[in-house]
Amino acid sequence: MLLDKHVAKMLLANFFTSSAVGIAAILIPWVLLKELSSQIFSVIATLTIFLTIAVMPWIGKGVDLFQRKNVLTSTATILGIFFTLLYITPNDGLLLSTLLLIAYVLKQLHFSIFYTARSAMAQYLVNKEYFARINSWLEIEYQLAAFTAGGLSIFLLDYVSIQTILLICGISLLIAALIFQTLPKGSTSTTTKHNNTDYKPPANSHIIIILFLSGNIPFICVMLLNIIRPIYISDILLAEPAILAYSSLFYTVGAVFGGFVSGKFLNYQRAFILLICAGIGFFLSTAMLINFTGITLFYVASAGWGLFNGLSRIASQTIIMHYIPNQFIGRFIAQAQRVVLFMRASIISVYTVLFLYIDYRYSFIFLSLVSIAGPLLFICHIYLKKRATTEQPQLMS
Repeated sequence: MLLDKHVAKMLLANFFTSSAVGIAAILIPWVLLKELSSQIFSVIATLTIFLTIAVMPWIGKGVDLFQRKNVLTSTATILGIFFTLLYITPNDGLLLSTLLLIAYVLKQLHFSIFYTARSAMAQYLVNKEYFARINSWLEIEYQLAAFTAGGLSIFLLDYVSIQTILLICGISLLIAALIFQTLPKGSTSTTTKHNNTDYKPPANSHIIIILFLSGNIPFICVMLLNIIRPIYISDILLAEPAILAYSSLFYTVGAVFGGFVSGKFLNYQRAFILLICAGIGFFLSTAMLINFTGITLFYVASAGWGLFNGLSRIASQTIIMHYIPNQFIGRFIAQAQRVVLFMRASIISVYTVLFLYIDYRYSFIFLSLVSIAGPLLFICHIYLKKRATTEQPQLMS
């Protein structure tokens, strides 16, 4: 499959995009936090999440309405041009901060559009027997790009200005746009428009969304870990900031290892088993830090988080690709992502407020309670699926 030129080109373009956006995701919030108060930035970040939730239905329709390669090309081009324009913007505090705020919002919207369109394009490019493998390679590529972004950000900041780094990001995105444009067209706009008017959610779509949520609980936990880890390292372990960087390395190693392993053996039937095992594994990786502390154990947990989050994402995405036809998958993913985003915002908000009054040493109890929701949702999916099969066997055949 990887010898297919279109798959190789998509992975290459995806790497350019993920690396560029990953660097921007590190630098832009850092600059905004220096220019604005943390409270103002938190409000902006929260509003951006709810803005994304509001526009997700239109994102899903757009991905299904237009050719996926054009969607990928357009989003990369728009963000790339905007980053490039930031390079020539006068280094005026108010003007630059305003443009960086716009860039932050565009970056968040770009991720939602890009993730949805990329999944649809990946599903189109390969046959069903390769769904697991393409998702494994996309996960490996994403983790390597994220790690590259972190390393480059630290390295480049010592030598060039932030605007120059954003110029590099812009050029990378424009290169990705050129590569995306060489991908096959897929469904034509005319065909997709016809499907768009006739679209109805799949039978028992709520059952499939529950499965999708089960696979995304570890990812929500990882987003929460972005808040917990620095506090845990500084306040509980009383360790140096370098420990955070090393833990990120262990996380990446775990995720990449999971991608390689799953790509070798995973198929549609095994994906269900892998999904529940990954959810339980993520829970255990978190729960062991409730009663035990230590840098070595934290590294082990970090590798576990990377491994089981990656496996969970690969398994759930593989199952969804088998469930949902390609002409509808954009709208389905957008619908499911709305729920994931809402859960993510709600859980992070609850944690932020709750731990104003509770000692941060209990953070992993909270995180364990959240992570166990993954296996519980999977069990709920199995129960609802069996009940639906009993009541309406023709819908689940």
